[in-house]
Formats: sequence, C-alpha cells, structure tokens
Amino acid sequence: MKRALLLNLPKTDLMVPPAALGVLAGVCEANDVDYDFLDFNVTLHKSMTSDQWLAMDNWLTGVSEHCDSDVLNIITAQWQQIDFAQYDFVCISVFSYWSLHIAMHVLQSHGPRNNTIVVGGSGCQNNIDGIKGNTSLGHWLLQNDLVDHVVYGDGETSFADILQGNTQPELYASQDDLDTYPIPNYAGIDFDQYKANAVFITGSRGCVRKCTYCDIETIWPMFRYRKAEHIVEEIKKHYYDLGVERFEFTDSLINGSVSNFYKFNCLLAEEKAKNNDLRNISYVGQAIARPRNQMLPHHYEAMHYAGCKQITIGIESFSERVRN
Repeated sequence: MKRALLLNLPKTDLMVPPAALGVLAGVCEANDVDYDFLDFNVTLHKSMTSDQWLAMDNWLTGVSEHCDSDVLNIITAQWQQIDFAQYDFVCISVFSYWSLHIAMHVLQSHGPRNNTIVVGGSGCQNNIDGIKGNTSLGHWLLQNDLVDHVVYGDGETSFADILQGNTQPELYASQDDLDTYPIPNYAGIDFDQYKANAVFITGSRGCVRKCTYCDIETIWPMFRYRKAEHIVEEIKKHYYDLGVERFEFTDSLINGSVSNFYKFNCLLAEEKAKNNDLRNISYVGQAIARPRNQMLPHHYEAMHYAGCKQITIGIESFSERVRN
C-alpha cells in the first residue's frame, strides 16, 4: 500500500487541528493510501522560545522583512529531521499568504527527493513579493523544480487524481458537488497538541455576496453548500470516532442558504433530543446579517437547540459605502 505524509505549514491556528489535514486524510482513505499526519506548525512551536516564535511570526506576516538566522536554522533542522524517504507522497498544505516564506524556505532546503511532492491551499495562488512578473507561489515552486504538483482551489478531486496517477503539474479544481467529497478524517491526530478539543467542519464554500474587499470569490466563484443531513452525519461521526463535542465551521457564512441552515439546525436539535450522548454538541461560525423576513425568531430558536454558541458577523468598515 502506498503511503502519504500529510503536512501543514505555519502560520495556522494552534487551537484545533488544521482542516486541510483532515480533508487530505479523507481522500487518502477513499483511495486506499495509508497516511501519517505532521503539523509542522506545532513542531516548530514546541522547538522555539516565545521570542523565536514571535520572530518567525513577524517574518511570515510581513512585520519583519527578514527572519532571524537562529530561527531559520531551527526551521531547517526540524525539516531535515523528517523521514521523508518512507513516503510515496509528501502533501503540503500552504494555507494562506502567511505560509509563503516558510514554504519557499523549507522546499529549497529539502534536498534530493524520491517521492512525489504535492502542494495546495490558497497560499499557492498568492503572488510572491519581490519576484518579477507577479509570479504566484505555485508557479515559482514548479519553475524551480521544487515540487511535482500544485493544486489550486478545492483539493479533494485533484488530490485523488494525483493519488491515482495523474501526472499534470498544475491541477485546477472544478466546482464539484460538496456532498460527493469524502468526509474528513482526523483519526490519528494527537488532540493533546491543541488547546481546544474541537475540529473544523465545512458546510459550504463560496459566498452569496460579492464584497469588493473580499477575495473569497476568486477562490470559490460559485456558492455551494452541503445537504443538512450530510453535515449532521459528519458531526455524529467525529463525535463517536474522536469524542469531539465542539465544531468550528470554516464557511464564509453558515447561513448562505437560509433554508438549508434552518434544516441543519432542526435535524441536529432532533438528534440531540433523542440521543443523550450528543447533548453537549456545540458549534460556532461566521454569518451574514439577514433581513427579519428571511430569518424569523424560530430560526434562532432552532440554532439554540442545535447548540450554536457564537456567530461572527463582520462589519469590516465604518464606511457606509464600503459596507454596501
């Protein structure tokens, strides 16, 4: 059986396991590929002092133009301690713009490779400051022969194609039905490494609005959502497999489809009412402010009984023009 190393790069949240690792594990499982997790974000956090971690953080987020040499040495040393040789695939999540510099650094220090290196994540689409021609990270990695594949957009279908032998260097995701994707799998993740006993869950991708200050439309041009029944089944699976009771939605807005969101809350509330095991299930997520005639009081009651603990609504600006 082939094996894959599923690897996450800084800078990501230290509260819960990265969603990308669970997504990639689900695809591996569906394609009979064995896998191991490695959250390099956690590895480095354990290896650095608080001052060193702050120095790396400032470098990744653009506060500092350069990174301290001692910090770079720690990053290189920790990367070179990984036993890559035992894997057929090395799959690296570059979550955002904040991961660009470290992705470039570790892949340049990677040395000879005897496996297939795949990178994906929204960071691959970001342009690299200081590189002529508005070159994206993904193109730069391929041009310098540092990786074999770059996946843009949804990774589920493209990653499955790579595991099945697709040799294209760049793969662009189609806007597939989210209900056709494998359920993410976090079995094997050490939850003691994280501050919260929780997992991310995805109910939709894209957005129903096209705000000028937001880049979501460039990543997911079309709003898509999963059936309410499928989301509830995933919550139950993670609870019974992992004992997790808190779920954090990755959606740009959990109420993009008001009718599906209401159905989800009703179904989850019903499951909790008839099954005492699930009584402590809760969730948080981002939402948009809906008019009163779209979300009535009973919608909020359903959210309460389903276990909604918090919704975040972005104001974004004190300018009425920008908000509009």
